[in-house]
Amino acid sequence: MKAESVNNFKEFYLTDLGTFIPHKVRYFTELNSTNHALKTHLADKQPPLIFLSDYQHQGKGRMDRVWQSPPRSGLLVSIPLITPQDLPADSPLSIYIGWAVHQALCEFGVSNLKIKWPNDLIVATKKNEKKIAGILCERSWCVSKLDKPSSPQTIVVGIGINIKKESFPANIADKVTSIEDITGEIVDNIALLKVVHKYLADLIQKLANEKEAFIWQEWQKYSLNDKWKKLAPIYTNRLY
Repeated sequence: MKAESVNNFKEFYLTDLGTFIPHKVRYFTELNSTNHALKTHLADKQPPLIFLSDYQHQGKGRMDRVWQSPPRSGLLVSIPLITPQDLPADSPLSIYIGWAVHQALCEFGVSNLKIKWPNDLIVATKKNEKKIAGILCERSWCVSKLDKPSSPQTIVVGIGINIKKESFPANIADKVTSIEDITGEIVDNIALLKVVHKYLADLIQKLANEKEAFIWQEWQKYSLNDKWKKLAPIYTNRLY
C-alpha cells in the first residue's frame, strides 16, 4: 500500500450550512482512500473536515469493491455528516444520501439518472445502464464543532462521481459514464462539491425537521429497480 500523502494538502471553505455538516475542506493531490484518511483523522479526536482528493490509490466501494477512477477525472470526496440525535437507528440514511447526490447531478444536466439499490447512481437508457457515481457510507465516532463527542451516528460519506470522459480500465470501460459523456461539459470538481454539499445539508436538515417520509417518497421515484420494496412495509409503517 502506498503511504498516505496526508501532509500534502491545501484548505478552503465552502458555505457554512449548519452544524450537521462541516464546511472546511482539506484538499489532497492523492490519498490511498479519502474515507480511510478521514476516519483516521476523526479517530484522533480532530474536528470534522471534508477530505477531497484528485486521486485515490485504493478507493473503496461497497462490499470491499475498489472504486477505479483515472487521476483528476472526477469528484473523490469524503464528508462527515453529524446526524440528528433523534433520527431513528433504523433510518436508511445511506439510501437517502443517494437521493441527495441524484439531486446534485440533475442540477448539472445529467439526464436519465436513476438510483440503483441501495445508492449507486446510474444513467439508464433503453440501450444500457452505466454507473456515473458511487457512495460508501461508514459509521465513525466524530468530534462536534464545539469539540465535544458527537453521536455515534456520525456517518463518513464517501462519494465518487465521474466528471471527465477518460480511458477507464478495460474491465469497467463499458459499464461507466461521466458528466462529460452525458452533457458534453467538463465540470470543475470544486463546483460539483459545492452543489453536493448543499444537497447533503438540505437532506440532513429535512431529517431534523421530521420530513423523512418526503425523502422516502422522493427516493422511490428515481429507483432503478424494485429491490427497495422489501423495505416498504417497515418504513411505511414507521413513517405514516
